[in-house]
Amino acid sequence: MDLETLMYGYKKEVPVILTSSKYSDKVKSMVLNSGLPISFRILNCSTEKEVINCINKEKEIPIVIMNQNLNYLNLIKEIQEVCKNDKIQFIVILEKIDENTKNYCFDNTIFITEEMLNGKIFYNFFKVSLSNFLSRVLNDVNIRKIKRMKNTINKERYYLSYLMNSLREGIIILDSLGRIISLNKIAEHMLDLEDIEYINTPIDKYIELTNERTKEKEKPVSKCIETKKAIRSNLSILETKGERSYIVSYELTPVLDSATDEIMEIIFIFEDITLYKRLWDDVSRKKNLETLGLIAEGFVHDLNNQLTTMLANIHLLKETTSDESILEYIIDIENACMKSKSIVTDFIAFSKGGIPLKRKGNIKELIEEVVHLMFRGTNIRIDISAETQLGYVEFDHSLMAQVIKNVLLNAKEAVSHNGTIIVKIGNQNIPENNPYNVKGGKYVKISIEDDGIGIPQPMLDKIFDPNFSTKGKDRGLGLSIVKSIVENHNGFIKVSSRENVGTIFTIYLPVCEEKKELKEKVKKEVKKYSKLLIIIKDSTIIRTLERVFKFLQLTADFITKNRLTHEDLEKFIASKAVYDYLIIDTSGIDERNIRRLIEHLKQINPALKVIIMTHNHRFDTERANKFMANAILYKPFGIEEISDVLASVID
Repeated sequence: MDLETLMYGYKKEVPVILTSSKYSDKVKSMVLNSGLPISFRILNCSTEKEVINCINKEKEIPIVIMNQNLNYLNLIKEIQEVCKNDKIQFIVILEKIDENTKNYCFDNTIFITEEMLNGKIFYNFFKVSLSNFLSRVLNDVNIRKIKRMKNTINKERYYLSYLMNSLREGIIILDSLGRIISLNKIAEHMLDLEDIEYINTPIDKYIELTNERTKEKEKPVSKCIETKKAIRSNLSILETKGERSYIVSYELTPVLDSATDEIMEIIFIFEDITLYKRLWDDVSRKKNLETLGLIAEGFVHDLNNQLTTMLANIHLLKETTSDESILEYIIDIENACMKSKSIVTDFIAFSKGGIPLKRKGNIKELIEEVVHLMFRGTNIRIDISAETQLGYVEFDHSLMAQVIKNVLLNAKEAVSHNGTIIVKIGNQNIPENNPYNVKGGKYVKISIEDDGIGIPQPMLDKIFDPNFSTKGKDRGLGLSIVKSIVENHNGFIKVSSRENVGTIFTIYLPVCEEKKELKEKVKKEVKKYSKLLIIIKDSTIIRTLERVFKFLQLTADFITKNRLTHEDLEKFIASKAVYDYLIIDTSGIDERNIRRLIEHLKQINPALKVIIMTHNHRFDTERANKFMANAILYKPFGIEEISDVLASVID
């Protein structure tokens, strides 16, 4: 580097030490008027001590110009040893340069004679000394700058690494060929690369991306390299070679060289949105089912009234007919009605028309009962195992039986005639923070595993959707009902499957807080000649109910008005009639006057039992309490259901 460049890089004023001699004024004038693009400051010293003190004080002395009056050789050594400064350049002016002087050669010392002060010779020596000094100083400055830059870069790398590893998104840095340069901890964990040497390996070796909607394979890295444009996806399935699977959103951004417009690096950012997708699907499914439930509300009400009429009359015929040939037809009609009732119950459960009628019980007994009915006479092997201290669960017996039946039916159809189904029942703790959107606590875990053909992976996500079926022509509510019922019991259901290996359905139901033994319900005979008051809107089933209560040797009065007016209420109060049972059809009633009537009847007979008659499974305990209800009678019903409800409310 030339002197002028060095001087422009050195921004400070240059101090020059000049020892006293007969040449001092001349040298001073030559230095100050050198014409160089840099400022000089002359420091006059008379003794060796002054020179040493001046060097220690100034720190950066480029040139010392001295004469032979001083002991210059010792002074040079002392400066180098004591001051530990090897950057200073020395110009020694001698009367003559003898052989002894030539023996003392120093890299940083120039000997000149008085004659050399004239003309350009001194300037040339002065410039050489100044150039040597500036080169060393600026080199040290550059080294310090480089060190500072390295420290800054290392800090920035640390902060960048800390930032990348603190993000919940996976970040992968790729080179221009799609090979891994680096990645953060989240990406390393999600892609199962913790124990693998992955640097300089193509990313496509470790992951496979599929469009979640179209199920088409995606090659975003290749597309990004080809187009040199950002590639984005809001919903894709990311599968790793370690058989992990996630639903992700991702973005690939190419970093281009501003000069050549070529790709230097590709930044691949992806986020695991599996939980969000499940929650969104659940919300969407629930909204669709709620809408369907509102539509179904009207015709289910009318259908249940017709089924109630049919069932009740069929039961009366069975009880009063002894002709075997006629009884055979009656039983066929009854079975058809019961099948229709089951379909309606399925539909209500599916449309979330209801909170289940839950009672505390042992789920193991229910499972054993369903298994016995479904698999007797088959060659399929059923293994049932359960923990000894199972928690008690509050569940609707008929609905939960339907859940177990539907799941077992899927397993039964999946296995061969001599296949195996394993049922395990145990206790399971679910943490408060869980991906299933349920309350944390103790649960009973029911796993039903088969060794059948399995379910293809693309179908697993749709298996709980309405009308989805793997059976082709047979399409129904099936597993969507199962999911709906389990969730209405504040539980959840999972499924995992591998083709040609088998499928596992796992049901989780919350354990009751109180683990008391469930008392066996003793069915009691209804007191004959009890008197009932029936408030019902639909006159279509009154005649049927009259026959039923007559058969049961019960006396019933009916109110068939849509609204119970104040005048009607006053008539009842004046009549002072006494009733043992009050059955209220909740459709279209005047709740305020009904409550007043109930209060009046209970004043006359405190033992009055109130029964709510409804087809609406959303009619929960809180609403029933407004009517001081003792039980709920769900439509459609027959004689057996009426008898059971009446018996259940007897003290």
